Amino acid sequence: MYKASFLILLASCYFWLTGHNYAALVIFGLVMGVGYGGIAAMSPAVAASIFGIEGLGELLGFLMTSFGIACLVGPPLAGLLVDYTHDYKWPVFVAAASAAISLIAVMPLRATAPRTDPGAEAAAAD
Repeated sequence: MYKASFLILLASCYFWLTGHNYAALVIFGLVMGVGYGGIAAMSPAVAASIFGIEGLGELLGFLMTSFGIACLVGPPLAGLLVDYTHDYKWPVFVAAASAAISLIAVMPLRATAPRTDPGAEAAAAD
């Protein structure tokens, strides 16, 4: 589902690029919300599965801070790109390229059993 969320986010760029009326833009917003919402909701669980729970608070702090910075910086940068190019398609291309790169980055992930705390394993062995 995590990989599917990245694919859905990439697919939303198609609706954004081809949306020339209100209904199409509503569909874009819904599809993008599902994709980005899935990524944001599943990222902590995926991080815990990959890196374990030790130090998870610090890792999630960095992860969620990066989400926040992207949400704060992305829209103004898209606006600057529109102002500079006088065309709304370039922010879509940048977003689609970012989504494609992200999808490629998560494709090697595979479902794994959650890592356990090394101290718990030692205690269980005693």
